[in-house]
Amino acid sequence: MTPSLSPWSGGSPTAFHEACHAVVLRQFDIHVCLATIVEAGRFTGRTIAPLPADFDPKSNPQDERELRNRVVGYLAGDEIERELTPEGVEPTQEDYSCAAELVMDLMVGRGPGQWERATKYIDPLRPAAAMLVTSPEIRRKIDKVGAVLSEAKVLSGDEIDDLIRASDRQTT
Repeated sequence: MTPSLSPWSGGSPTAFHEACHAVVLRQFDIHVCLATIVEAGRFTGRTIAPLPADFDPKSNPQDERELRNRVVGYLAGDEIERELTPEGVEPTQEDYSCAAELVMDLMVGRGPGQWERATKYIDPLRPAAAMLVTSPEIRRKIDKVGAVLSEAKVLSGDEIDDLIRASDRQTT
């Protein structure tokens, strides 16, 4: 059974959504600079994990693995959103679109037929995202980061790392 997230006890669904991105990216050792639920433009929340300047997944297998891990981080947000969205409301799947745009920009290019190529890259990664967000260990971390983000509104990467470490210590 998947542990329930704090939104059922009053936390911000957006905070738990962003916490999910941050925790999953950190599981893959991807640096997260910031998670916020302060609205900016079309976004109600953001998790920022910049790409390295020399990132080249087309020619560097390590960067290609990192791209796949980043896509899993996006898809994990969609998985959590399905849980956090009230019954009868369709989840946006905006993270899937963001992942597809990232893949098109870095791997397959833009133009006719490229969305389909991007989705062929992304779709096999959905089970990994679903598996991660149903892991009790990951859920504890998401719950911890999401609860604090609900109150603080903004967390630095260091604060996120501290919360993840604190969650790890509570289970040992």
